[in-house]
Amino acid sequence: MTDQQSVAFICCDNGLGHIKRSYLFAQSLANDGYRIDIFAPSEKYRKIEAIYGKHQNISNLDFSTGINKRATSGELEGWRNWTRKLPSMDPYNIVVSDNLLEILEIRQDAIISANFFWNIILDIPEDRYEHYRNILRKNNNLIIGSEIFTPVEIQVYQSFRAIGLLDNRMENYSTNHKDSILFSAGKSGLDQQFYKDVFNNISAKPVLAGYQKISDSHIPLPVDYSPGAFNSAMYDSLLFAFIRPGLGTLNDLLAHDVIPICVVDGKNPELAFNALRVQERGLGLV
Repeated sequence: MTDQQSVAFICCDNGLGHIKRSYLFAQSLANDGYRIDIFAPSEKYRKIEAIYGKHQNISNLDFSTGINKRATSGELEGWRNWTRKLPSMDPYNIVVSDNLLEILEIRQDAIISANFFWNIILDIPEDRYEHYRNILRKNNNLIIGSEIFTPVEIQVYQSFRAIGLLDNRMENYSTNHKDSILFSAGKSGLDQQFYKDVFNNISAKPVLAGYQKISDSHIPLPVDYSPGAFNSAMYDSLLFAFIRPGLGTLNDLLAHDVIPICVVDGKNPELAFNALRVQERGLGLV
């Protein structure tokens, strides 16, 4: 490129998966010479950067949309106003919003990175978001989502473009020494007790004796577990994984040819959909 293009990524900051996906997108663009600003909480951003490496063309601007599954009903009312906290988007040639349609209030040409829309997950009244959907239909905004894990209500948009797995291994891929099992409940925090109970029950099975057990370090599990680094070396060591089937974890497992075993409690429609797609495609077990 003769003139360096600037791109803003606005990340939904519930958990880490949204920031990770945006960071991997950003790395691909940065390698082509784009200058990227990622709007996300700095503490979470640094965790992702530590795994996937720094890039000279990518910067972090500490920002939180405030969107998470723990929000109260009163906080839900304020979510639509998170764009007011943003600086001007005018300097950016391209603006990408992860799952959040409110960006269309200030940038009607925004690209939407979406495997679901948050109003569906949170059961926010449909009429509040019809305005944004009308903008998407009118402006034909580019919508990018997983070919496997994006539901039909998003894929029906004419401007939807399906993508494959996001993969950025930091080390050489190896199929040797697959002697570990991952137990991962993600970072959202809502259903940690459910996963702790299930994982403790599973890990006690004699058939799993002899395998190294790796977990999210924030889940209190038995002493024979090791905290996971969640880098390529860890994923390459896995034979299979018991997981809360968030898209970020599924993406990393499938990109490293690891069999996911999806554990769901039936309360989150996104997770139930992801688990169903894993089962339908023969990619793992539920």
